[in-house]
Amino acid sequence: MSAPILFLRHAPRAEVTLICFAYAGGNAMVFNTWPRQLPLTANVLAVQLPGHGARFRERPFDSVADVVPYVTSLIEPTIVGRVVFFGHSLGGLLAFETARRLRRLTGCGPTRLIVSGKRPPQIPDDDDSTRTMAQQEFIDHLRELNGTPPEVLGNPELLEILMPALRADFAMGETYRYVDEPPLACAITAIGGTDDPDVSAEQLDGWRDHTIGDFERRLLPGNHFFLHTAEDRLLEIIRAELRLSISGRPASRMSDCT
Repeated sequence: MSAPILFLRHAPRAEVTLICFAYAGGNAMVFNTWPRQLPLTANVLAVQLPGHGARFRERPFDSVADVVPYVTSLIEPTIVGRVVFFGHSLGGLLAFETARRLRRLTGCGPTRLIVSGKRPPQIPDDDDSTRTMAQQEFIDHLRELNGTPPEVLGNPELLEILMPALRADFAMGETYRYVDEPPLACAITAIGGTDDPDVSAEQLDGWRDHTIGDFERRLLPGNHFFLHTAEDRLLEIIRAELRLSISGRPASRMSDCT
């Protein structure tokens, strides 16, 4: 079985740890090149869920309520000192719910939460029917989203391998139901694409409700998958967030977990 947490960089004297959560259908290797543009004193980790990447033979989760306890159990041992969560789209939701579960269980959590291409959880998605689409309709929908490589969509054998995880990921997002809790103590940065048809700038502002710490909203050029097309600019933001964490600038009213 492949590792559920991939160390993309293990810094010998790490001052901060970045933990990344991929979008629906994505896997940990989405972030494989990121360490090259991030501080050398940052550990960079990525969550590899069952059914994704090298774990494609394993049964994927199809419920946020089921996957979050699993992810929390993996991440909890890494929550030492300054930790930043990053998640894009579905990954943003999983990062948020993992932070909340860590807070409930331990009183600890990330110093900063960066959510990208994701509406705040209290605003449900408009379309919750993707998971029930017929196969060709589902493939056409993936093509419209422009997040799955054309070579994948044009390869029936590869699609057959990836389809269970893709459908499970969409089911995860579409069956999620938000439950109100007190806001987190960590700083939150919400990032969106200027041409994202699914997440508006005004909706991103709703993430402000989920922190008693600092909040910032940023927009980058591109559609829903701006994390690829505007990767350099996204990494500039993440790099700055990591440096703020390293410098110890107050961003959270919760003590570091040591």
